[in-house]
Amino acid sequence: MFTKVGVILKPSSPELKTLYSKVKSIFNREGFEVVLESASADMISEPNGIDFDDMAQFADLLISIGGDGTLISVARKSFKFNKPIVGIHAGNLGFLVDFLPEDIYDLVKELKVGNYKIEERIMLEVFLNSQPISLFAFNEIVLSTRQYCKNEFR
Repeated sequence: MFTKVGVILKPSSPELKTLYSKVKSIFNREGFEVVLESASADMISEPNGIDFDDMAQFADLLISIGGDGTLISVARKSFKFNKPIVGIHAGNLGFLVDFLPEDIYDLVKELKVGNYKIEERIMLEVFLNSQPISLFAFNEIVLSTRQYCKNEFR
């Protein structure tokens, strides 16, 4: 059962403040505690944002508000915390996100009574021999020569 929710917004999208406020209000009204990730909070001028890792440790459920790119980013960053993620569509693509903004109330009601199914997804871990790092990928990975990778380790 979920009681604590962590929210992450699509970067560079301050227009999501209204949607975030709606999400927070509905979750709070149904007895959930909601925290907002610090970069998202800064973007929409909300106080009390918390560091992503702290939020992921605290929350029982993560909510990604954006498109597929936001959901993929949240999956990559939160992989080590093994938390379920729900995507609310507020982006350009929506193949992976689960819910539309108008579905939020129904989503919260179903979560509250435990009427949900968690789908397990495969994550890929990529090790680079030339650098002492590993990367996690969700949905896809692109291998390319260095000359085409300007921001290769986002």
